[in-house]
Amino acid sequence: MLKDKKFQQHLILGIAFGAILLAIFSAFQKASLGVDITLLRGYIVPFIFGGCSGGIITFLSHRWKKDMQEKFILKKKLISKLDSEVKQKTLHLETTKDLLELMNDTLTHDISNDLSVIRGNINLYFDTRKEKLLREIRNTTEKSITLVEQMRELEKIIGPNFELKPINLKKILLELSENYSLNITIEGNNNVYADELLSSVFDNLIRNVKDHANTKNIEINIDNSDDEFCAVFFRD
Repeated sequence: MLKDKKFQQHLILGIAFGAILLAIFSAFQKASLGVDITLLRGYIVPFIFGGCSGGIITFLSHRWKKDMQEKFILKKKLISKLDSEVKQKTLHLETTKDLLELMNDTLTHDISNDLSVIRGNINLYFDTRKEKLLREIRNTTEKSITLVEQMRELEKIIGPNFELKPINLKKILLELSENYSLNITIEGNNNVYADELLSSVFDNLIRNVKDHANTKNIEINIDNSDDEFCAVFFRD
């Protein structure tokens, strides 16, 4: 504080003002008592006392002002931090709501499809007794169980510490392609920040091609020409 030039100026002014003010007051007091006011030695004590008082008052005033400024800055930072946390919580709640809706839609859609496949294969098995159908029923059942387990893992997303993690697109697409008797070619690759739902999204796309397109071939192109975004194209 003492190295602050502005404070030094205020301190000098405070000392001078206090000394002069008390000296003037002393002169009026002497005049009222009929004492000679021209004797300078009579002002030494008031001058010193007034200067000290003015310096102390200036010092305390400057310190109080500085403390108030620091408290104001701290209060402003706390308000800003609180506002930021409220916005983050609001965004998290909105994101959680969207994720819950997506999880519900995904689970309902996938389980419904798997149950339809199982029912169809059971009916065919009673007619043909082909063991291949039993294997497909088993694989579809295991796939549904895996999906439910994945959804349980996704409960972590709802937590406040949810974070996206890097995922290799080509790796998850290759893993998904092994579940289908389709000729799937994958061009390009990229790492993206996402969660476990991304795998289910791609799985739905591949299944839709299998169920609704009259083709056994799927071309998947991963375009990473953009620095911020990655595009994945499906062609059948």
